[in-house]
Amino acid sequence: MKVVGVCLLMVLLWSPQAKGQGVFNVYHDEVAFRAAIGIVQQADDLIDLESGAIACRLVRGCHQYGFCCRSYSRLLWNSPGALAAGFPMDTLYVSNANRVIHYVGGYFYNVDSDGRFVNSPVTLKVAGFSFTFQPESSSTFTGFVFCQPVEEVSFTGNVLNLKDDVVLTMTHVYMGSQENMALTRR
Repeated sequence: MKVVGVCLLMVLLWSPQAKGQGVFNVYHDEVAFRAAIGIVQQADDLIDLESGAIACRLVRGCHQYGFCCRSYSRLLWNSPGALAAGFPMDTLYVSNANRVIHYVGGYFYNVDSDGRFVNSPVTLKVAGFSFTFQPESSSTFTGFVFCQPVEEVSFTGNVLNLKDDVVLTMTHVYMGSQENMALTRR
């Protein structure tokens, strides 16, 4: 119940660290995000995965959260320390092994075909709402705490002009539910 209480409090206070529409709150400070979810778990930096293509569904962590792409190739691509959609403009979905999601955070950004950071927006979609944000670098933290549990979250890279292809990439990921939080609290 702590996350829901924090969400409601943040919506009422309209904090500059947490902005929401009553659906989720956005954090651009990792310390504030970790305090809001009340956990001490470390982020998943994805460094143990081998380079290359991964079939659609990748399940990670002791809480069994998963990543997948459902469009085009249905592939994910791993470069040690970062997980990407298989092709430009693919949507990367995050789920929590048939449990709901209360929070997701990390470094979400776009890269070009050579794996270089591209300064272009990323869109999160959840429960019929979308939120577009502009990462400043590949190590810009963005975290979301949902006021109501959700089943799935998706991220899509946005092209600023038609001559650039971008691939949504993520690393340093936090993801879980209140059930996860109970297991990882101090």
